[in-house]
Amino acid sequence: MALRVMTYNILEGGGERLPYIRDVIRGQSPDAVAIQEANDRELIETLARDLEMRLVYGEANSAFNMAWLTTLPILRSANHRLPELRKTLLELEVEWEGKPLRLYNLHLRANPEDEDQRMKELQAVLRVIGPASAEPRLFVGDFNALGPNDRFVSDIQFPDEDVAFAERAYPQPRLVIPAVLAAGYVDLYRALHPDEAGYTTRTPTPVVRIDYIFASPTMAARAISCDRIDGSLPIYASDHLPVRADFE
Repeated sequence: MALRVMTYNILEGGGERLPYIRDVIRGQSPDAVAIQEANDRELIETLARDLEMRLVYGEANSAFNMAWLTTLPILRSANHRLPELRKTLLELEVEWEGKPLRLYNLHLRANPEDEDQRMKELQAVLRVIGPASAEPRLFVGDFNALGPNDRFVSDIQFPDEDVAFAERAYPQPRLVIPAVLAAGYVDLYRALHPDEAGYTTRTPTPVVRIDYIFASPTMAARAISCDRIDGSLPIYASDHLPVRADFE
């Protein structure tokens, strides 16, 4: 049975951009979408109704709440509002192919210089979810962290402020993503696109890849694609491009 999962940081609750966000998601027809910065619950409830998807909402330790939207049967959910997190970890267990599939939505703290703090957040999260195992699971979201081998190649199209941001971000220590990989999770985009930058923010000219879909090995073996969703509509909708993965 095919499966499509997305992760999408919608920027401070979406606001008046909600119709664009809705159309971006609708155009991809995901079975489940992880939303970061789902700040306004009423707007997210409207989004779920418009998309005819079930909603699981997670209050965070700050204004930056989280959500899962899904068309799959929900077996269980848990909002892990850990004291170490500035936001939260939102867990969803759905039924897929007659069996449980665990989905985790995470949004780590921002700012390039905060890698040590992000690492403390991730360590707390990994104590909850554990390392990858034979159990099918996906671990997705805005990690605000760079992959170990990701590099920035400047281009004349990039505004000076975005180049300056990249020049701040890329020299910083990279602890978080290597730790996720060491826990056995597969970075699907990098596994399927070893030589592509895949920048996901800051639109309209993204310069860093910080939005990820990680999979347990059993799920990674079934992945047939993992792509960022670009184009004019996603650029209007948020400062992040969504990332989508398909499984067979």
